[in-house]
Order: sequence, then C-alpha cells, then structure tokens
Amino acid sequence: MSITVYILTTQGPVRIQRITEEQTGIQSVICLDGRAQALPISSRYDAFVRNPTGVIERATGHGAYRVDVDQIIDDGDSWQLGIYIAHMVDGRDQAKDIHIFATGEVDRDLNIRPVGHIAEKLDRASRLFIELQDKGEDVYVFVPDGGTDDFEGGHLSKLAFVEHVDQVFDHLKLSRPQPLSQVGNVERGTPSRTPKGRRFLLGGLPIAFLLGWFMWSPFVWMGLAGDGKVKELESAISDQGPTFMGRYQQDLFFFVQDLRRPEPTSPSLSGKIILADSPEACDSTAPRRGISWDESVPASNIICEIIVRADNAETNSVLVGRMAYWPKGLRQDNTPARTMRGSANPNGHTWTLGFEDFPNQDSIVRLVILQGRVAPVGSQPWYSDLLSELPTSAAFIAAKARIERLGYHVFVRDWQRL
Repeated sequence: MSITVYILTTQGPVRIQRITEEQTGIQSVICLDGRAQALPISSRYDAFVRNPTGVIERATGHGAYRVDVDQIIDDGDSWQLGIYIAHMVDGRDQAKDIHIFATGEVDRDLNIRPVGHIAEKLDRASRLFIELQDKGEDVYVFVPDGGTDDFEGGHLSKLAFVEHVDQVFDHLKLSRPQPLSQVGNVERGTPSRTPKGRRFLLGGLPIAFLLGWFMWSPFVWMGLAGDGKVKELESAISDQGPTFMGRYQQDLFFFVQDLRRPEPTSPSLSGKIILADSPEACDSTAPRRGISWDESVPASNIICEIIVRADNAETNSVLVGRMAYWPKGLRQDNTPARTMRGSANPNGHTWTLGFEDFPNQDSIVRLVILQGRVAPVGSQPWYSDLLSELPTSAAFIAAKARIERLGYHVFVRDWQRL
C-alpha cells in the first residue's frame, strides 16, 4: 500500500506524484505532471533541498531531485512541509493506504512556521477529505500550530496542529531519518611535515587542546540552555555520543544545571468556568455566569469557557505551559480537540479555552506547566505525551524526565466535569 502526500493551497490540494533522484550538482526542480515544465517555485525548492540553505540533503544525503505534482504551485513557501514529508516517506510501504495533507514553512531546525490562509486551504480540500474518509482511507492533515480557529473540521478526526516535523511523524507513527553528520565525500590531503625546530613548542599543545575540548561542549550546552533552546540542547548532548569523555562532559553539564535549577515552587492556580443555559447562549450576548473551577457544575448548564490563571511565586524562574481539551477523555482521540499556549507573560500565565464540543462527564482538560530559569523556545516534543498520557504511564514519565533533565520542573493539573 502507498502513502500519498498533498500540499494544501488556496487553489485546492496539490498531489505530489513522484520524487526522482537526479545527478548530484544539477538544480532541483518541481515540474507539472511529468512534463518539461519547471514551476516558478523550482529555485526556492532547490534552496530547500541543497546544503547549506536547505534541509532535504542533510536528511537524505542526496542534493538534487525532480518532483512532479498534478497542479501548479505559483509562489510562497507553504509547500515546504508537504514536500519535506513526501521526501521522508518516499518508498515506504504501509499496511493500508495513507493520505497526508500539509501546509507550513519548515526552517533549518525543522520547526514549522505559520503560513496564511489556512482555513481557506482546508475548506478547498474538504470535499476530498470526505471522499477519502468515506472510502475508509486514513487521512492525516497537518497545519502549523495556532494557524486557524475558524475551520469547521468536525469531519476530520486526524487534523493536527504541529510545531515541528517530529510531531508529524509521531502522529503518523513513522520514524524520521536522522540528519546525516556528513554529506558527500571529503577528500583528505597528505599530512604536512612539522619542522624540527617547532616540535618542542608544539609538544605541549595536545594537553591544552584536550582541556579546551573537554570544556568546550559543556559551555556550548550552557549557552543553549541559557537561551531556552532546549530541543537543540537535547540534540547536542545526544550527538556527543556514549564515549568515555562524552559521559564526563555530560556529567559536568548536568551537575552545573542542577546547581542553577530553580527551587520547585508549585504555581498558584485559579480557575473560572463560564456557564450558560444553552449552547446558543455561549455564542450570544445572553447572560452568562462564572464559577470557580473547583465547584460542581449543575447538569443543566453548558460550559462555554474555562479560564485558568497560574501565578509564579518563584521570582528567579518563569512559567510556560499548554492546556489541552479531550472531549472523550485522555487518549480517546488521536489528538486533543484544542490545545492552548496561554498568554505571553511568563510570570503570570493565563489560558482561555472555549468549546465547540461542550464538556461532558468524560471530558478532561489538562494543564501542563513548565517552570525554569528561562522560557523554552522552539519545538517542545515532550508536550505531546505530557498532555495525553496518564501520569503513571511510561510515556508520561519518560517525557517528564526528558524536560526535567534539561533544567525544568513539570506541574500537571487535570480538570474533569463531575
């Protein structure tokens, strides 16, 4: 069975028909339907493929491709996520046919950046979504996190808002090729001879070099930690490898991180539930009332909105977090119905969560808060398990250990309608 990838555009979904490796050194192109017609975005695609500007060659080890698509793509960069996925799944076989739709810009660190007109692109593809699902096909749709709130996508069970390509492959339950440490072949020159008069002076350099090398990696890691680049930090530590010296460097870094880690101080949480007498009242100016989220909600009331505030008592740390809504309970769907980042103030975060699928007795709202010296930036893959798994599960424990190892504390609060 096959994997078919579509690029979401404002003109409708564009199917990626074929990817062909070309001779290294020529320019990569995107062509229309097997014809000798290069699309206007071909030069941008070539830059997206080729080192050092692009990401495809870094992952596959090859630097020139031809991609054929069934419709014209004129401009922009929102095709990048679909093209990246297509390269990574090219040639894979599956137990059943899979159809992947995507839009988003992919940067050098494989973060997925926002693009425009997402609701329009989804609406243009909605008929094909329904046709494929009616045939029993698996349909996955990936758009940048926070890209749209106005798409009526109730018929899409696998619409995912993603920040990093790792999240795409987590949803697909597929492995992503790791970046290659070296692309192409490197010719090695003949070693030069050292004049006899300089050998004595050079004799002491190896020791100084080893000391500098030993300290260099921990200093680089501390710089990444200080900038909140936790995903890059984790990758850099992992790339060091399980060598004898590498383990000592890691031990030194984690020792210093433990000394710098803020004291774990539970955030002060306050929550409010906004109630109405009917679903229609949630969307109107009709009177609504608020109660504390610790109070019981009368069975006759509709929950329109939940607002949660977290205040940080630790002055030397910041708070960030996500709130996720599971209408049928944890892990009863592939992804939560809504995920909220919260306000931009790290010292007093506020999450406001409105509902289209109103909470019932099985519904759960989970709040995950990270506390650290700086706010983590970029993709944060541990959120996926922290927001979806039981706290006693191996996946949750592993995700919590990953981020705590890098200098953060994790706090989790679940709310369920009784």
